[in-house]
Amino acid sequence: MYLRTFSAFNRNARLLFRIIIAVGTICIPQFVSAQLITTATFDSDSYIFIGTNNSTSTGVSVFQDNSGGQSDAGTFGHFNFAVIEFDNLTGLNTLANGGPQKFLTLTTLGQGAATFGVSVAGADFQTDYLSHPFGPAGANARLQWYHNNIKGDDANFGGYTGGAQHLGIIHAINEGTFSLDVTDAVDAWLEGTTPNFGFGIWGVSTSGSQGNDYDFASIENTGFAGAQLFETAAIPEPSSFGIAALAIGGVAFIRRRKR
Repeated sequence: MYLRTFSAFNRNARLLFRIIIAVGTICIPQFVSAQLITTATFDSDSYIFIGTNNSTSTGVSVFQDNSGGQSDAGTFGHFNFAVIEFDNLTGLNTLANGGPQKFLTLTTLGQGAATFGVSVAGADFQTDYLSHPFGPAGANARLQWYHNNIKGDDANFGGYTGGAQHLGIIHAINEGTFSLDVTDAVDAWLEGTTPNFGFGIWGVSTSGSQGNDYDFASIENTGFAGAQLFETAAIPEPSSFGIAALAIGGVAFIRRRKR
């Protein structure tokens, strides 16, 4: 009897082990094996009404844009947008010339659920946007610059005709790593058909508000990765809780089989 019980236990243990290994095989390597292309060379957020340049901060804050295309910055310019630049693309090929796909990847810092819009920036943040007078005196010009060069042109996400080229959105759910396919945009930079002013990031719907901690890590952050380009979309590793839950499900499955 004991031998039979031990043999059944051994079979069940082997089956459970296979389930856990299968979970790891399916979920984990897709994230770990994602091939890094390059890391951003510049990032900053700016509070439009004042015109701040937070390029040396360890994080990037993006607050929900409720401007609706209005030009009165005193009323509608109280939010942050961000710019991320990749100026180190030498040697990278387009997809048509045998190069990889390109995924913009951001690491959020636990701000809660948010939806970020991503666009192709239409002008240079450092030399153009920051040339407007610091403080409220230059606020209207900065808000108009944002409308023309950062806010996307997709009306489904608050954009409008004349805005920057809308690439897509990133749904961030608490802390994690999230990606967006930006292959066409980066390849246009490589081909020289579109100037490379980087990506614009704005808040379609965010939990952030002025004074809160950062929404996602900047390139100056030593604890979390700043914005990067990968050849594949980053897929977060499953939590130990998730693996445990799946394992428990496997045990229940084994017991049902035994009956």
